[in-house]
Amino acid sequence: MGKERVFNQVLDSIPDLVFYKDLQGVYQGCNRAFAAFVGRDILDIVGKTDHDLFPSDLAQSFVSFDQAMLVSGDPRYNQEWATYPDGRRVLFDTLKAPMRDREGQVLGTMGIARDITSQELVKQELKTTLANFSMFIETIDDMIFITDLNGRALYINPAVTTKLDLSLADLQDMHLLDIHPPELREAAEQIFAEMLAGQTEVCPLPLARKDGTRIPVETRVWMGRWDNHDCLFGICKDLSGEQEALQRFNKIFQVNPTPMMITTIPEGRILDVNNAFIATFGYRRLEAIGCLVSELYFFTTAEDAAEAQMYLSSTEPLVQYEMSVRTRAGQILVGQISGEVVKTQSEDLRLTVMNDLTAIKKAEESLLYQAQFHNMLMKIATEYINVPL
Repeated sequence: MGKERVFNQVLDSIPDLVFYKDLQGVYQGCNRAFAAFVGRDILDIVGKTDHDLFPSDLAQSFVSFDQAMLVSGDPRYNQEWATYPDGRRVLFDTLKAPMRDREGQVLGTMGIARDITSQELVKQELKTTLANFSMFIETIDDMIFITDLNGRALYINPAVTTKLDLSLADLQDMHLLDIHPPELREAAEQIFAEMLAGQTEVCPLPLARKDGTRIPVETRVWMGRWDNHDCLFGICKDLSGEQEALQRFNKIFQVNPTPMMITTIPEGRILDVNNAFIATFGYRRLEAIGCLVSELYFFTTAEDAAEAQMYLSSTEPLVQYEMSVRTRAGQILVGQISGEVVKTQSEDLRLTVMNDLTAIKKAEESLLYQAQFHNMLMKIATEYINVPL
C-alpha cells in the first residue's frame, strides 16, 4: 500500500475538516469531511480556489485569513459560521498553519476545522442561565450572604446593602455572626453550628442594621463552593412584613367581640384565645392555652363532641354549624361555629369563631311562647263567644 494512499485513508478517518492549498490558494487535497462540507467530490475540489467553491463573501474571508496567517508565519485560530449544502448551519473552530518543506520553505496553507456548534450552544445556554441566575440573586428581596469558612464575606446581594445599610467592604471587616445584635451572637453561633451539623434548619434570631435597629428574619445556612473554594451560603428572609401582618392580626383577634380560638391540626390543641373567649367561657388564658379542646368539656352531647373532633382534625372549612356548648361555670350556650385554616410558614392552624346565639334563641323561645299563649287566648275567646246565651 503506497504512502499517499495510507495518508489519504488517515485523513478520511478524521471527522474534522482537513485541507491544504498552495501559495496561490489552489486546493491540493482534502479529506471526505471537507468534501461533504463543500458538497463536491475530492477530485472536483483539487485544483480549485475558494472563489471557485464558495460564495464570494465567504471565499474572501477565507482568502484574507490565509494571507494574514502567511504574512505572520505563525499558526492562527479563528471561529466562523458556515453553511452545508443541505442548509445546516455550523460553527467551525479552524486552525490554519503554514505548510513547509524539509528546508522550512513555505509551500502553502494547511487547515483543520472542527464543528463546535454543540459546544457553542451549551456555552450560550450556560451564559443565559448564569445571567438569569445573577438577575434573580441581584433582584430577590431576601438577603444573600456568601462567606469563606471563617465567616468573612465574599459576596452579598443588593438586598443586604438596602436592608442593613452595609456594603461588602463593611462586611469584609466583620464576621458573619456580627450582623446579629451583640447580645445574641453567642446564641447565633450555637444555632449556626447546629444548622451546619444538620440538627436544625432555621435560625430565628434578628439581624442588626448599621444603626443598631433590628430586622426580624429567618436565616438558613449551608456549605457549598464559590470560585472553586469551600464556602458558606446564607439566605435571610425578611419577616418585617409578616410580623407587621401578625401584629395587625393579633390586634384584630384580641379586640374582636366574637369568641375566637386558634388550634393545631390535627390535635386540636389550643394555641391562643381572644378576650371575648375568656369573657364568654370564663377560662383564664393560661388555663385554656395548651389544652386540647376536648379537655375543656365544651360539648353537651357525645354527638357534638365527635363532630367537633372531626372538624378540628381536618382542613375543611366549617360554616355556621349550630351546637350547644358549656362554659367553665356550667352555663349552656347556643353557639354558631365557623372556622377556616390559617397557613403559617411552619404549619397550618385552625381559626374558630363562635357567634353566641343564646340571647337570640331565648328571644325566639319567648316570642314562640307569646304566640302560643296568644293563640290559646284567641281559641278560648272564640269558643266562649260562640256559646249560646
